[in-house]
Formats: sequence, structure tokens, C-alpha cells
Amino acid sequence: MAIDTKKKRLPEEELEAVLLHKFVLKGAWHSYHIYESDVPKGFPPNIRNDIMKVANSLKKKGLLKSWPHGREHVWTLNQERSEEIIAKLKKFYPEFY
Repeated sequence: MAIDTKKKRLPEEELEAVLLHKFVLKGAWHSYHIYESDVPKGFPPNIRNDIMKVANSLKKKGLLKSWPHGREHVWTLNQERSEEIIAKLKKFYPEFY
């Protein structure tokens, strides 16, 4: 069950899954990180602002980490919460996890 990101509005839970899936596919488990300006890239323009809001929400929940690095912040998945992250992804991407 892939998530259709072309919809005008997606529920926050689906946006979380889409964003976490991107991080997992990139292998962003601390040794690899994603610059803050690259987090919304690859998503349709209509949901890019929502993606950054969800990223900040996931940071507050402890599923993502960010810290200053050079000119901007970098983001990674929280390795200590990997089981919770994978469980969240299994709901929306059962064919991958």
C-alpha cells in the first residue's frame, strides 16, 4: 500500500511514514545524514511545507535527530528508536519492511 503523495492534503501519520521511509532508504542512521534544505526535496510542492512541520514533530517525538553542521542543520534517524520507526513503516509499506 504505497502512499499517494499527489493528494492535496495527507494525514500527519501518512506524512510521517513517507518522511521516515525517505530517511531509511537513504540509510540516514547517524553515520549518514541529510541536510535540512534537502529534507523536503523529492516531494511534491504542495506538501513540502507540511514535510518540514512533520520533521520537527518527529524530532520532538524522538524519532529524528538534528544538530548544527556547517551552514545548516543535519537530520538523521534515531538509532535507539529503530524498532519503533520500522513498526510505524510496516503499517504503510508492508512490502518493504
